[in-house]
Formats: sequence, C-alpha cells, structure tokens
Amino acid sequence: MTLVADAKEMKASKAAESVLLQEWTGPYEGVPPWDKVNVGEFPAAFQAAMDASKAEFETMLETPGPITFENTMIVNELSGAKIGRLFSVWGVHSSNLSNPEIRKIQSEWEPKLSEFFSQLSLDARYFQRVKYLYDQRATLGLDAKQTRLLERTYDGLVRNGAMLTPVKKAEVIRIETELAKQFSVFSEKVLADEETF
Repeated sequence: MTLVADAKEMKASKAAESVLLQEWTGPYEGVPPWDKVNVGEFPAAFQAAMDASKAEFETMLETPGPITFENTMIVNELSGAKIGRLFSVWGVHSSNLSNPEIRKIQSEWEPKLSEFFSQLSLDARYFQRVKYLYDQRATLGLDAKQTRLLERTYDGLVRNGAMLTPVKKAEVIRIETELAKQFSVFSEKVLADEETF
C-alpha cells in the first residue's frame, strides 16, 4: 500500500515538474501550458517550488567572500523562476477557474505558502546582508535604479519585521499565516457564492 502511494506521489511530482515548473515555450518568450495543467499536481508543484526557492536562497546566503550588490540583491532578484511560473498559472486557476478541488488546495496551501515566504523575508542572515549593503550604499557606486532597489528592499524588510526579536518574528509569522488561512476561507465563500449567481 505504501509503495503504491509513494509511486503515485513520485509520478505526480514528476508531472508537476514537467508541466507546472518547467520553462514555458512558444511565442512571446513562452506561454503557460494551459492545456496540460492537471489541478491535482499543484500540491506537489508547490512543495517542489518551495524547495527550489529555499535552495536558491540558502546558496545566496552561503556565498563565500565579501557581500556585494551582485551576490545578494541581483541574485535574489533573479531567483525564484519556478515559483514565479507556478504562481502565474495558480493565480488564474485560483480565481478565474476556481472550483471545489482548487478551493480545497487553496485552503491547505495558501497558509503554508504565506509561512514559507514570511520565514524567508524574516531570515536574520538575509537581513544582515541587505543591511550591510544599505549602510554602505553611498560608497558602492550604485546607479539610481540599484540604489532604489536596495533602499526599497531594506525598507520593506524593516516594515515586515526584520528588526524584531526572534520571538516577535515568530508571532508575526503566526499572525500572517492565520491571516492567509482566513483570507482563503473568505475567498472560498465569495467564489462559492458567485457560482450561484
């Protein structure tokens, strides 16, 4: 029984990788494979995308040598391609193409995704890198766009709680996760109501 379940999970994971997370092909620098999307593959794709994003994040944090704009800000900006593609497809399904199966996935995964991204943005190691660059920004030779990116990133991290104690950060993550859960419940009710209109 376990082997069958494991085989099904592996098959779903491979299908999710091949459809929901792969680079898009076709015109306009690629388009989502709408005709190949299987809603049941979203959970495995979410987990695979979070794992890939976390690995990219950890690689950036563990970069040897001095902290630079290139190995922190640029690397972070260019990461997350898989999860970005996934959210493009998920956004259409969770709103325009919503149905009971999608709403069930949404109620389970939206809080998990919220918690995941909150943990990344409140990671003290990341904030230390950004703060180091922010404090040195006048001497880094950045152009106006780079300076704006650095300043907005720093301000956003501070507003989201990066300077809080670990206990308070945990409370922020708990609150944001609960809000995501409640928003999911609210959205589910709105969409279910619209289906009867």
